[in-house]
Amino acid sequence: PYDAQVRGQLRTFGEWLPVRSWFDSLHRTLHLGDFGRNYSEIAASWLWAEVLGGLALWVGSPRGRARLRKLFVPRRGPKGRKRTLSWHGAVGLWVSIGFLALSATGLTWSAHAGMNIGKIQDSLGGATPAVSTAVGRGDGSNGSDGAPGASAARIDLDEAVRIARADGLRGKLVITPPADAKSTYVVGENTRHWPEQQDSVAIDPTTGKITDKQLFDDFPLLAKLTRWGIDAHMGLLFG
Repeated sequence: PYDAQVRGQLRTFGEWLPVRSWFDSLHRTLHLGDFGRNYSEIAASWLWAEVLGGLALWVGSPRGRARLRKLFVPRRGPKGRKRTLSWHGAVGLWVSIGFLALSATGLTWSAHAGMNIGKIQDSLGGATPAVSTAVGRGDGSNGSDGAPGASAARIDLDEAVRIARADGLRGKLVITPPADAKSTYVVGENTRHWPEQQDSVAIDPTTGKITDKQLFDDFPLLAKLTRWGIDAHMGLLFG
């Protein structure tokens, strides 16, 4: 605090500390850079062909309606190859739901497929909304005056948090300082377990007035599904 020299650092990824960040990078890129990232994305994409192909072979095998139950429940009578095949097919039928869900939710934020999924989502009106960060863009109709009679001095981070909480934001908050003299603070909730809290507000750094507000309840359905899917994929949605 006296000479402003950096005495140490811990490399993080988003909100993850170094150890978890290392495992996250292993999951995304195998620590092989772009090659590993592309490999992981191809594997997740081909998982659909493998799973759906296996389901087609299993469901399409000769079976009468009376034997439909055996598609979902392993047979106990046969031994050897028939028993193994029955267990492989029945168990595979159930776990395929999880495999496809993991693949779909992972691809939504991948490098290449994720970009195309984002374009489709935008074209269907399901883009994730965000508050306007331009000072003076809001008219106050979507928010409240968090600091009546505030002076012309710029508010600090603590004051921005106080204003956001006074307007109803709860839980863990992420504060983004103004990018320049014409930008606002953005304070957003970051509760990623059920029920999610993802509300956000834009705050004028000079007056302390909330210029824009976005509620998670007002998100388009596709945007909500994307948020829930990503957090479920990461094991955060249900604690």
